[in-house]
Amino acid sequence: MVWPFTKKEAPPERLEATSATGLDSDDLLQLFRAFDSIGVHATSAHDKSQLAATAASQLVSSVENASTERALFSTTALFLMITSNHLSRCLGASFEAVSTMALMHYFGPKATDEIESAIDQYNMFTQYQAKLVANIGSAVADWCRKPGDEALQGLAKRYTALNKAFAEVNPP
Repeated sequence: MVWPFTKKEAPPERLEATSATGLDSDDLLQLFRAFDSIGVHATSAHDKSQLAATAASQLVSSVENASTERALFSTTALFLMITSNHLSRCLGASFEAVSTMALMHYFGPKATDEIESAIDQYNMFTQYQAKLVANIGSAVADWCRKPGDEALQGLAKRYTALNKAFAEVNPP
């Protein structure tokens, strides 16, 4: 079983029994299978931070393709950071490193100015829209446990909900 989005949701015995990566070998194998389903191969990464960043970027790309709505840049960046948060926890990598690499991987080096804004928006949303952020994180955890069309559609629905929530807070 992959960790839930927040540590407080995991039973205490589960937290104590996990390795430094946050997952036992069966969970790690399941996570790598999930990554493989979106074209990310664990053996191609140099380290766990790069693996988590590449997987987060590719998962968000898959979610964006499954979504029926074109999202704002900020929505995609927020979703990417939420996804990076969960995957960095699963792999025992630094969230800051993973999220920055994922943003750079997804948007390219020309987006360096927007990364600071994305970080500020992530911090704001985790404070003021904590339930929505946790809900998205739980959906990412569900996808890690059982990747497939159903889980991807669940993520796409949350992507749309995040876009609407962001648009309400920051109208064009």
